[in-house]
Amino acid sequence: MDPKAYGHLTVAESKQDWLSRALEDIEVLGYTVLPGLLDEAELETARERVDALYVRQEKAYGAERLAAIGDSWTARAPLLYDDYFLRFATHPSVLQLVTALLGEYFILNLQNAILNNSQGHPQTAWHRDLPYQEWVPSRPVAINVLYALDDFTAASGGTLLLPFSHRLENLPSWDFFERHQLVAEAPAGSALVFNSWLVHRAGDNVSGRPRRAMNHLYTSPIIKQQYDFPKALKGKWSDDPRLARLLGYDSRVADDDVAWRDRRSARLTGE
Repeated sequence: MDPKAYGHLTVAESKQDWLSRALEDIEVLGYTVLPGLLDEAELETARERVDALYVRQEKAYGAERLAAIGDSWTARAPLLYDDYFLRFATHPSVLQLVTALLGEYFILNLQNAILNNSQGHPQTAWHRDLPYQEWVPSRPVAINVLYALDDFTAASGGTLLLPFSHRLENLPSWDFFERHQLVAEAPAGSALVFNSWLVHRAGDNVSGRPRRAMNHLYTSPIIKQQYDFPKALKGKWSDDPRLARLLGYDSRVADDDVAWRDRRSARLTGE
């Protein structure tokens, strides 16, 4: 499309490939939707495993204790329980987009499965996924990838977003939120990808059916992981250089000065 314009208005060239379009969406709006990442068979398997994992974690920790700390209906760190969930964190298209946004060196900060149902979900409060940060970086340092295991719609409690808020250090009024918020509608099998500084919340699910999602936060290694994946995994996948970096083996905090120097020496000498 080439609409008429005047006044020396300079407009960028139209983006033709999916990656360029996604990058433009995230830069300007703060989010994009990647379609068709999972087929129906994969979705059915994922739903069953997410449901089973939540039941397991709820039984282990206790439903009342989860409710008391505001953590009901979230299955945390699925890949620590089932290798199956690693495929979500390493999907080639997702990693290609995250690499374009964050550069070659980034880590998986967290992986959670979210079950939004008619009983409500704690994440219906507005937030950024790096909470308590009242500053805005000049370029992305954290990216969320939220797989839709069920359709994201207004009725199913699809994620509500405030577009452009990833650029705002001082947020606007609640009236502005009400007038400009939108539901990120996404069909099952797609992924909602957004700058983690974008203000968002889970919607209210009134559909009568569960709305499941798989959330991933990828960050610069200068940001501490929510879970110490290397410690919890006890060396699993550490012999794969690509996975070792993604899971944080290469960016752990050293125990002391000697350990830091030994690690640096090993990196520089290859020993």
